[in-house]
Amino acid sequence: MAETVIYGASDDLLELEGQLSEELNPSSDEKNLLALSDGTLLEIWYDDDGIWRIRSLAKGACQQNFLQGSVEDDTPDKLTLTGDLRWAVLGQRGQYNPVWASKR
Repeated sequence: MAETVIYGASDDLLELEGQLSEELNPSSDEKNLLALSDGTLLEIWYDDDGIWRIRSLAKGACQQNFLQGSVEDDTPDKLTLTGDLRWAVLGQRGQYNPVWASKR
């Protein structure tokens, strides 16, 4: 079954690896929303400790495996989605021009 792993890197990149593969540039100044084709909705932000955080707002059809990041180990939250994904869209609340990622 296909997998997509989602995590933040550095202070300005959101990585999607696997079935969906893309580097996105979320805002590190505010919370971001990542919507996925299976119905998953995630809130993603860069916290005051310099760690990317992921919170699931709506669970879609894909199975979710969440690993919490650690300030001590300097690791971001990481979410693996198992199932078929066709696209993802990143934006902020009230934004009218989100960024798309799609399966190639």
